[in-house]
Amino acid sequence: MKGRYDDGNGNFTVKGKPDQALAIKMLFGSQYNEEKIAIMKPIQEFIAAVESRMIAESNALQARQKKYLWFVIFLIVLSIVMALIIAIYVKNKIVSPIFSLNHNAHLIAKGNYQVRSKVNVANEIGSLSQSLNAMADCIELDIKKLIQVATTDELVGISNRRAFMKSLELEVGRCHRYGDPLSLLMLDVDYFKKFNDKYGHHVGDEVLKLICKVSQLGLREDDLMGRIGGEEFVFILPTTNRDAAMIVVERIRTAIGKSSLLVESDKLQVTVSLGGTQLIKYDDISSFLKRADMAMYTSKANGRNQTYWI
Repeated sequence: MKGRYDDGNGNFTVKGKPDQALAIKMLFGSQYNEEKIAIMKPIQEFIAAVESRMIAESNALQARQKKYLWFVIFLIVLSIVMALIIAIYVKNKIVSPIFSLNHNAHLIAKGNYQVRSKVNVANEIGSLSQSLNAMADCIELDIKKLIQVATTDELVGISNRRAFMKSLELEVGRCHRYGDPLSLLMLDVDYFKKFNDKYGHHVGDEVLKLICKVSQLGLREDDLMGRIGGEEFVFILPTTNRDAAMIVVERIRTAIGKSSLLVESDKLQVTVSLGGTQLIKYDDISSFLKRADMAMYTSKANGRNQTYWI
């Protein structure tokens, strides 16, 4: 194209005038295409090889990335599962037991001494639960002892005046409300002062214990006996009218009269005077007790060792 042409031997060394036809032939002829194809073939093969290698490396990289991705997903899932397991463990073994212990401790502090912790975990909280229950057991036992001391006569082991009056108040209210019969008995030991003066107060105490023991054997399941002072005892007979009450009171009086107390070489016979009355419509505790007391003193005035009913 620059004026060189073939000298006939295939050498383009001889200068000459530009040959446009030759140039067109060289650019668009079949030889040019063949030469171009021959030149491009290794290039295309190289490019194809490069592309193939790049695709292979890309696929391998994607496979590795996919593998890493699944590994990361596995780690994330594993971490979530572990976190859930830890959270459930903490909730079941630590948080919930602590809340339960706190709730039970508040209930005990408010006076509900029957509450017991049901926390049963093998850790320090479980030990704390056992300690709380042991503490509640001790508190409940002490409360029962205090209640017993506060409501029981120390000498004879039955209801003292305060506890008896409370029970009587409840029974009077119930009977007024439902219309059930209620009987009240008053008992006094005959010549009790003579026992104390002749044998000493310790023998007098034994007399009171004997009367209490024998009287309780003659009572029914729902009857209540209390000591309201000195040698005076009172009996509540729920849902009991005069006729039924007289059977109970005579059983008690007869049993006491047949019993005895051996002091050194003396066999002491004990008798009691009793008075009874039945609750009426307008009775309160005071009038009810007063009428039973009057009946008992009438028995004593009539000669003792008997029962009088008002």
